[in-house]
Amino acid sequence: MKENKQKKILTAMTRMMSGNVLLTLLNLMRDLSIAAFFGATLLSDYYFLAIMFPVFFITVLAGAYRSSTIPFLEEKELGRDENTPQLISYLNASLIRSLAVLSILFIIFTWLVLGILGRAGDVVEGVTVVYLFMAVIPIYAVSAYIECNVGHMQYIRKFFFGGVLRLGLPIGTIIGCLLFADKFSIYALPMGGAVGIFVVIMILIERQRHEGFLPVFNRRLKASYTKRIVYAMGALSIGTSMSYINPIIDQLVAASLGEGSIALLGYSNRLAIGLSSITAGAIGPVLLVYYSNILGSGGKSELQDLFNKTFILCCWISCFLVVVVASYAIHIVDLVYTRGNMSTDDSLAVGRLVQYYSCQYIPLITSAAVYPLISALNLNKIFIPINLVLCIINLIADIILSEYFGLLGIAISTVMVYVVSLILMMVYLVRGGYVVVQLRTYANLFAAVMSAVLIYFSAIIVKEINGVEIFNINLMQASIIAGYGFFVMWLCKKSIKDLK
Repeated sequence: MKENKQKKILTAMTRMMSGNVLLTLLNLMRDLSIAAFFGATLLSDYYFLAIMFPVFFITVLAGAYRSSTIPFLEEKELGRDENTPQLISYLNASLIRSLAVLSILFIIFTWLVLGILGRAGDVVEGVTVVYLFMAVIPIYAVSAYIECNVGHMQYIRKFFFGGVLRLGLPIGTIIGCLLFADKFSIYALPMGGAVGIFVVIMILIERQRHEGFLPVFNRRLKASYTKRIVYAMGALSIGTSMSYINPIIDQLVAASLGEGSIALLGYSNRLAIGLSSITAGAIGPVLLVYYSNILGSGGKSELQDLFNKTFILCCWISCFLVVVVASYAIHIVDLVYTRGNMSTDDSLAVGRLVQYYSCQYIPLITSAAVYPLISALNLNKIFIPINLVLCIINLIADIILSEYFGLLGIAISTVMVYVVSLILMMVYLVRGGYVVVQLRTYANLFAAVMSAVLIYFSAIIVKEINGVEIFNINLMQASIIAGYGFFVMWLCKKSIKDLK
């Protein structure tokens, strides 16, 4: 454990990012497989509707669990008053009990829904969704347990291994789609996912045995510890659930825009969010661990320095990603998606959506330096009012903007929500005196956004030049973006050096 404490922040982020890259690529391959076999059809809509609530549940539960337990475990280890592996064993046992109860309740609920649909006249569409939902409940219950244990791996600084644990579900889904879709249609996806999850849980159990984390059912956590974790998880779960209701609202609004709209929105959103998750998903969890460690040891000046440096780093990296994705989204999507039942028009629609969604990178990735600090300070309750406001804004903006811009309006609404989220979190931390944001931090944020806008429109202007061969135009555009990338690297060099 002591040896793990010596890991450097940049190394940890790199390892975390490596796992996220693998996960993002596999999720992309999964979506490509589904798109090739089922396209943007009712069957693909049914599948995405069926996994919508389990994914929402896992995202809320696992995120709240990690953000609540990592600061708790860091505090207990620094205080040297508890055996932390033993605490994790008790936590794992509690997770298994809770997930088993919730899974049974979900299955009973779906049976009741199935009975209602049957009495209503055997609604084939509804029955298909319910059957799919019942098929994915056990898979995603085990996946939730794995996701919570990713937090335990992050606590002991096994960042890459934690990312590897997430690969089983997409790998299994891809295999199920490729091997069994012809025979079992859409049901092949949960079949393959079950196999992938089984392999991962076997790997996790062996790792738990090695670290001393195997569940212990004959003892429980102290009541005071349980109360603290449940309180922190409850506050964060409520706030986070409001935030993650937004994608559900997006899909429900998209359902009114015609057949295949949910699938198109899903393909584009996951493609766009996948890239941001590689960076934000690597920065946020690592900072949560180190923020908690610094707060536990009383290093206030060190905390301020780390916050400002990572904030600036996130600003410039996110702006560079916006330029790259917005410039090449349509070409890349057309290259990888246009095959099988996915038409050129569908791929173009996905590409346009990705362009708009890419604007969320600036507030989303920059927030990766902000929200872990709120959790490390045990101020999770603030996420409730913040995310309530965001949920209301998203609902109103979705309805209004989709009326005028269709699916693009939903993407614009998502960007607005992330911008407001970042502003509210920063205002709370600054006004509460938890951080002192330096003037150069704000200056870097403004400069990063303005430079991204300038470079993107410069690349567009180059494409409009007449009388020049396409190859030379593309080369000029790539040169402008590459030059911007080197400029960003140069500006971030000091921050990266300080994080080593």
